[in-house]
Amino acid sequence: MAKKKAHPGQPLSLVTSDCWLWTGAKQSAGYGTVWFQGRAWLVHRLAFLLAYDFLPDVLDHMCNERTCYRPDHLRPTTHRQNIARGSTPSAVAVRTNTCQRGHVGQWRTNGPGKRTCRVCANDRRRLRGEETSRV
Repeated sequence: MAKKKAHPGQPLSLVTSDCWLWTGAKQSAGYGTVWFQGRAWLVHRLAFLLAYDFLPDVLDHMCNERTCYRPDHLRPTTHRQNIARGSTPSAVAVRTNTCQRGHVGQWRTNGPGKRTCRVCANDRRRLRGEETSRV
């Protein structure tokens, strides 16, 4: 593990592998929180605002470390891009075009932003005794 040291101006921080890791209060999702000018802030969003003087709707941790609040480890992005960079099964499926069972490119759209693997859906229907789709 990298050497831990306090970041100047923030005694509750650890600098590890170039990340500025928040060790103070955290929300249930793991993001650091702090009270600043009469309201609660996510630490990484406040750090970005103070560094760059603007705050986008979505910030992506390029280091994939939720407790990191180093401004140059954050970038403005869209919600879709941020989710796609994640490690959830849906994000992996989008990047690899493969479902969790390994079926490649067998997608059916179920509405805005929702996809289902056709092969898996047909398998589920067969197990329930329903007729499978031909598409």
